[in-house]
Amino acid sequence: MLKQFVHVRIISQNRVSEVHLVMNKATNSYMCLKVIDLSMFVDVQIQLLKYNLKIMSMVSHPNILKVSQYSFEENTALILSEYVSGGEYLDRVVYNKSITEKIIAKIIKQILSALQYAQSKGVYHLDLKPENILLAS
Repeated sequence: MLKQFVHVRIISQNRVSEVHLVMNKATNSYMCLKVIDLSMFVDVQIQLLKYNLKIMSMVSHPNILKVSQYSFEENTALILSEYVSGGEYLDRVVYNKSITEKIIAKIIKQILSALQYAQSKGVYHLDLKPENILLAS
């Protein structure tokens, strides 16, 4: 899964996962690789993760993160997804005091579009919060 990629840098990390920026050697395009330590997960959490990844790899909407590939190896999950360069919505709104209402309204419209699409497919986001919303730029 990872042979065609080269590691660029770590984007973020917490106690159970790391997100890496990787580059496809053939296309020079950037992607994200999320590495999750499953050793602290119970079986039902792993099954839910697998279910969510299956759904995310099947949906196609411009405002929903595209998961390209995923695999599970021993106590580790590897998730390859598109790279979204703008950071988290929370950081942009809370720490960037110059953001306008017009920009926020556009972001909210995109979120609602994505939620409407997901719900039309029978998918419901159960953890919608500002730090789970990524911005393109």
